[in-house]
Amino acid sequence: RMEDLLRAVAARKAASLPFQSVLQQVLAVAQKADGAASAGKHTLESVALCVAALCEGATDDESRGTVEEFMRGVSSADQSTQLLSLYCLGQIGRQTDLAHHKPALLPALTATFDSPSEEVRTAGAFALGAIASGNVSAYLPEIVSRVGDAGHAAQHYLLLQALKE
Repeated sequence: RMEDLLRAVAARKAASLPFQSVLQQVLAVAQKADGAASAGKHTLESVALCVAALCEGATDDESRGTVEEFMRGVSSADQSTQLLSLYCLGQIGRQTDLAHHKPALLPALTATFDSPSEEVRTAGAFALGAIASGNVSAYLPEIVSRVGDAGHAAQHYLLLQALKE
């Protein structure tokens, strides 16, 4: 599988294939192609799986830096950047414990629930749920608590979507 190959490449720390170079090549797949408005959901999901595999084989510093870059991308004004960041964070969090990022990550993810874009709101719910599945004890109580406190039906629905992940 492609993820296994990328995990092995990152773990080998080959000088001819540095982590950042491979990461940028994988992310380039999700870039706008031939004037398309943005990459499709399936493309973003596939790229995110590959990014997560790379991070799993990377050093702690490489992985942490990548997560922090995607966290900044969540609040980007560019919707394509937001979507890519959300899908990548979700897949990374599904495989790697992101509890130490929780103080900044949780508010950033729940802020996406107020986005005017349905795609961003849905990707935010996916990311939150996937990250919660990577560390149930750190995130599940927060999600359940917020379900009860959800201000309106749309946020309630998105939190339930996150639980579904």
